Amino acid sequence: MKEIELKLTLAGEAADAFRNDESLRQISLQPPKTEHLDNQYFDTPDLLLNQSHAALRIRKTPTQYVQTLKNKGTAIAGLHQRGEWESPLHVAQGQAPQLDWNALPAEARPDESVRANIQPLFKTDFQRTTWLLSRNQSQIELVLDEGHISRGDHLTALCEIELELKAGQASDLFELALELAQRFPLVPCDVNKAERGYQLMNPKLSFFQPYTCTLDQLDTQTLLNDALTRVSRRWDDFVYSRNWWLLVVIQREVSAVQLVLKTVQADSDLQARWADVWQALNSIIKPAQLPVGLFVDRNNNSLGLSQRILRSIDKYIDNQLHQLVQSNVLGLAILSLGKHLFLHTYDSASAAQLRTALSDTAMQLQDLDATNIDAQLNRLGDMQALAYVYRRCQSDAYDGVNSYVDQLLIVAGMRQANQVLPSLQDQDSRAKLASWTRRITVELRALQDAHRGLGKQN
Repeated sequence: MKEIELKLTLAGEAADAFRNDESLRQISLQPPKTEHLDNQYFDTPDLLLNQSHAALRIRKTPTQYVQTLKNKGTAIAGLHQRGEWESPLHVAQGQAPQLDWNALPAEARPDESVRANIQPLFKTDFQRTTWLLSRNQSQIELVLDEGHISRGDHLTALCEIELELKAGQASDLFELALELAQRFPLVPCDVNKAERGYQLMNPKLSFFQPYTCTLDQLDTQTLLNDALTRVSRRWDDFVYSRNWWLLVVIQREVSAVQLVLKTVQADSDLQARWADVWQALNSIIKPAQLPVGLFVDRNNNSLGLSQRILRSIDKYIDNQLHQLVQSNVLGLAILSLGKHLFLHTYDSASAAQLRTALSDTAMQLQDLDATNIDAQLNRLGDMQALAYVYRRCQSDAYDGVNSYVDQLLIVAGMRQANQVLPSLQDQDSRAKLASWTRRITVELRALQDAHRGLGKQN
């Protein structure tokens, strides 16, 4: 059986409003129901099922036990399509449920050596509220899951929406999600419950497979899918970790999406959505040029100083982040592009256009006045996009562009430091920051050298 569902994260503070939303109740084909679900996931000690991108669980519902095996499948902007094999388990009263390998078809059954070493790994425990909706000619099951994932004493919160296609067209999932995302802070998510559970064992463990190619092999469709997945995953990581630096990385990925959409002359509304995301991120990042510059300066032991200064503007950043979450420009942009990519396929001609655009953009950057910092900062998005695509394409030009971007951020940070210094109360931080800014003449020369290096790389 093939499972088609769209996964979205929901900001925890919006869960009550979503669960009690009257408009959802009115369009539901039946009254919403709520039940508690307890799931035990299994794998071998060396995670062989995980390595094959499969997830195996036993779910306890209020009425029965159900065994489910899922394989990796594909995902676009949170839309997952994958194989799923589900069967009820017959459990005698007072007995614990046992895996039933015979319930799986031969092609989905793990090897005997794997089955012999299967053991419980982690659990998910959540409350599920379910609505059954109709959209165009499609029937869609909408669920809100609230709870946690656990392994021993280690817990991680869970608050997500799933739209599962029961009958009809997968594109209707995007339509419904876009409508909901206009009212709630919903962002498509590529990370499923099983992956979150595995990350309790190893935070670096990921189901994501990055896209790499050469410039000659560049495929527009795959590049956009990859960037979309990265933005979604990076945002999900930020929501759980609050690692502020991830916003800078997301902005680079958003820049790449903007460049590609402009090159292939995508719908103007779609381009505008991604421009709104870039500007929303920039409204948070630009006032923090100083900690950004300190963070990227690898020639200076300044990470601690960067964190201290960042804490001094925490309140401002939190306010801007709240506006970003509530406006949901990111969720709407990802869903719009996901729907676009689901319905539209780019051919090799678009890849040729993109290679030309990369070359043209690089030449424009080379023509910038290397002494005009503001003019260069105004083209930061283009620089970020070049660096992103060159890295995916394993191009020799990546190092030059990336060094140029970092050097520009260092100089921009030093300029902002001169404005911040008079108001800095911490004497130790003030002394270290003053020492750092005294290098600005050296860093300006390094920026000009990096700018000249663009011509050699491209």
